[in-house]
Amino acid sequence: MRSTELSAVLRTAVTEFVGAAGELLRADVAGGAEVPFELASYRGRSGAKATLYSYEPLTRAFIAEREGELARLPEHGAAVSALQSLHGLDRYLASRGLAPGEEIIATDMRPRSGARGRSKRALSDARARAALSELLADVFEGQSDFDPRPECVEAALERLQRAELADATDTVTILATLHGVAIASQELAVAEGLTIAMPDALCDLPEAARAGGAGQVEHLLVALVLDGQARAQGAAGEASGREAAIAGGREFTSSSSCIDPERR
Repeated sequence: MRSTELSAVLRTAVTEFVGAAGELLRADVAGGAEVPFELASYRGRSGAKATLYSYEPLTRAFIAEREGELARLPEHGAAVSALQSLHGLDRYLASRGLAPGEEIIATDMRPRSGARGRSKRALSDARARAALSELLADVFEGQSDFDPRPECVEAALERLQRAELADATDTVTILATLHGVAIASQELAVAEGLTIAMPDALCDLPEAARAGGAGQVEHLLVALVLDGQARAQGAAGEASGREAAIAGGREFTSSSSCIDPERR
């Protein structure tokens, strides 16, 4: 069940957000907004005594000033939701200089009714929003025209994928079918490690789980992912309760081997 590849849903959501963000940033530049620059110095070829200088655009600062506008893009919410299911999210943030232990604050800028509008989101949402901001800055690094070049988008996604790959070892996924329920999106992250999804949204899925059994109609899948540390601690408290909720499911290791439910 766990794949070392980013899901199609995540790749699509992130790519669409990057495209929409690029349009917004380009419109600001066309409207007269200026991207700040800094004068950077560096040595030439090995042995050269001369110091070379170049102007480098401060794209990260320019993007940060428009965080609220970017968060209000329709594509932003879908990308954040997709990133919440990424198991290597903390590792990715650490690779970008944001250690998981550091406080990450992301304010919900979307319009809401009631006194709780603009309230701070749950930690998982804040981490996903921070990761999306980092990925956007990665795509447009060194640019002032904010053109989402395919090679830059792919390189940023590859760095995100490396974080997922490094986190994909020593994990177990418990999978069960769910009937009589419908969801509006391909995947729904219920809690950390717990996802409800349409069968086509999950990678490396055994055919038996995708089919849902002989004579069964359309169904959803519930996937609970436990890493080695969670299993070593007995998945106490929260995880144990979630396991009970999907009792009777199938178990798959990170290499997608299957434990036949008939033998349990």
